[in-house]
Amino acid sequence: MLRYCRQTGRGKGGIRTHRALRNDFTVAHYKKLYQVETTVQTDTVLVEEKIDGSMVISHKGKQLKIREILERPEKATPRKRKYRGWKSGAKRQIIPIERLLWNDGAMAESSPESRQSHAA
Repeated sequence: MLRYCRQTGRGKGGIRTHRALRNDFTVAHYKKLYQVETTVQTDTVLVEEKIDGSMVISHKGKQLKIREILERPEKATPRKRKYRGWKSGAKRQIIPIERLLWNDGAMAESSPESRQSHAA
């Protein structure tokens, strides 16, 4: 049984399917990867398997040059980012607790610095 392309509505004795063209110009088709060597600006291509076993990848009627990728390339390991701190390089300012309180007078009376100033 032969399947025909739904979008083109015609068939010439082969199987036609639309496939996504990835950013690295590769096409996945039945668990195999193919590298498109012709430069083309599109996100989909037409893959046609013919009766004699050959395969053609085309876009807008133009046949594209391809080659099969036999081994999948290894994924690149992402680089670890250095921790840049709270705000990328900005140093945190340490504020004494006395400045953070609303009632400075009550806290100042119990602090050792205020006791020394009152004693003198």
